[in-house]
Amino acid sequence: MKKSGIKFSDFLISIESVICKHVVLYYLLQFTWGILGTILGYIILLILLPFGKVYTFNHALVLKLNKNTSWGFSVGTVAVAGNNADLSLIYHEYGHTLQNAILGPLAFVLVMFPSFIRYQYRELHYYKKGLKPIKKYDDIWFEFNATHAGFVTFLYLACIKKRKYAKSNKAGILFDVLFINEKSLAYDYKDCVEDWMFE
Repeated sequence: MKKSGIKFSDFLISIESVICKHVVLYYLLQFTWGILGTILGYIILLILLPFGKVYTFNHALVLKLNKNTSWGFSVGTVAVAGNNADLSLIYHEYGHTLQNAILGPLAFVLVMFPSFIRYQYRELHYYKKGLKPIKKYDDIWFEFNATHAGFVTFLYLACIKKRKYAKSNKAGILFDVLFINEKSLAYDYKDCVEDWMFE
């Protein structure tokens, strides 16, 4: 990933770390600056609603389709995932909802269209042929950022849900540190995550 992409991703992460902890701020941004993505996401949700079940992940709605597939996408505050999608895809798509809140209408040009085109390219040129792509999926800034932001939000919520750190300052400290050092803390706090489920 280019240095400029890493710097922009780090900038977004500094904002995402605040937004994902505050439901009012999340929805304020989604229904003002990010309103185009939010409306489109709700339209897609209404169309696909008969084909799945809705859950929540932090402030976002997740439609898990009845179809046995492992792909997913998100628009606005809505994420859609196949029945075989694992949790890492769900929190990745949640990261894209944070991008919509921050980037607003620019998310279509900077994230959604490039992500869709890139996925389709990889599907046609690699996955359907049984080949491994040359670059990792997160080797581009908007995918890396979505995964990173979603992952650390998931760990933070898992610890709060289990209430292991809810009554101490450790949860806030954990969250702030997670954005700096996600991999070691993922291992250190894996017990927080073990039994966390969708609401």
